[in-house]
Amino acid sequence: MRAGAILLALLCLGLAAPLGGCGFRPLMGSGSMGGGSGTAATGQMGRIQISLIADRVGQKLRNELMQRINPRGTRVGSPWRLDVLVQDSARDSGIQSNNTVTRKEVRLVAAFYLVEVATGKVVLKDTARSNAAYNVSATEFGTVVSGRAAHDAAVTDIADEIQTRLAIYFDRQAQNTLTP
Repeated sequence: MRAGAILLALLCLGLAAPLGGCGFRPLMGSGSMGGGSGTAATGQMGRIQISLIADRVGQKLRNELMQRINPRGTRVGSPWRLDVLVQDSARDSGIQSNNTVTRKEVRLVAAFYLVEVATGKVVLKDTARSNAAYNVSATEFGTVVSGRAAHDAAVTDIADEIQTRLAIYFDRQAQNTLTP
């Protein structure tokens, strides 16, 4: 049995070894190509100004984005501005035979635009979507709390998606400048 486990570990290690030279590198965090303390995406994303976003869901999304994009809150020159428009909708998704709603679905759609401040040119235009569902409780308080938790989960998903797409954009821009 012990020999089988060792053989399996060696097999996994042998299959993973070629991946070291495949060009995989982190998109965000440490490990930049220049040996610095972050990737090109991380450095550039810290320079984005995030515009105010309407409504309570928009405020929560802006706060999530600020924590992800510039967690230290350092004020630097902002060559980019991120504009976000959020659409929030809810629908009944669980209905009993007596027409009592037992489940609701929240859908958030965020259209976002990365604008080059100096020129006013939109350099990235994209949309992020998220769905979350919650149970309608017998008590009003339970339903309100569940609804807020579903909205918070959807906001977190959208913030993650926007952060990832911005990182991909800046990474591709850095690759284009490195390639002759």
